[in-house]
Amino acid sequence: MSRFTFSSLTNQLPSPLQFYKNACRFLLSNEVRTCPIFKVISATSKRYDWFDGCSENTKSRCYGYSLGSYLAQQITMMYPDKVSSLMLVASSCGGNDHTPKPPEFIKLQSDIVNKSLDNISLTAEEIKSLVTASLGSGWIKLHPESFEGFENITSLQQLKPGLPPEIVNNQNNVGKHWEDNPNWSGACDELAKLAKPTLVITGTDDDKYQPHVNSLKIVEKIPGAWLVQIKDAGHAVVDQYPAEIGKILNTFLSTTKSS
Repeated sequence: MSRFTFSSLTNQLPSPLQFYKNACRFLLSNEVRTCPIFKVISATSKRYDWFDGCSENTKSRCYGYSLGSYLAQQITMMYPDKVSSLMLVASSCGGNDHTPKPPEFIKLQSDIVNKSLDNISLTAEEIKSLVTASLGSGWIKLHPESFEGFENITSLQQLKPGLPPEIVNNQNNVGKHWEDNPNWSGACDELAKLAKPTLVITGTDDDKYQPHVNSLKIVEKIPGAWLVQIKDAGHAVVDQYPAEIGKILNTFLSTTKSS
């Protein structure tokens, strides 16, 4: 049994129906290995053998967070015979059933990316709004010290070291294609037909980056899917409650049958 883990997508040059991944982590025979992958999954391109090196009968348990959850869904639909279960955190099925981000947050993200691309300093209010959206109001109440250390942050590069604004811009574009596509019904119907054991985790205060109602929609569509809503958690739920997330994943993995 292998486990593929997909975090936020960070490759460049997104285009319609293409999903990029810069790295995957998987567990085989209790050995963790990392493989850099700069491949394109496209409706027209040759499919990459994500399971290269695995035995013919190997099935994987796919986990994806945020944009990475879109890739996990895509892999599951493309290789249903190779995926035994699916774990999605802060996710959406996309398409015309997707509940969009608030317009003011879409504008905030766009303004921040454009300023970063043009090397224009961000305001303290923009930084605060971005951090609040990530952590959620409940967490901020419990941890008012969350804003400490951001006083001198004036750029996206400082906020997210090692992540160039060009990549952030590409992330946003890939997300928009998955989320804002009225001509596509989304992934839920296809995933419902496959009926893989599915775990969906969301923070109850994730109402900006990925409105948590989208997680509820996934569970409504996929038969027998698990839903875990974590109170006082935002989009950064994995960073906010790592121990709890770990326990939830282990419980799911140990109690669900592979299909």
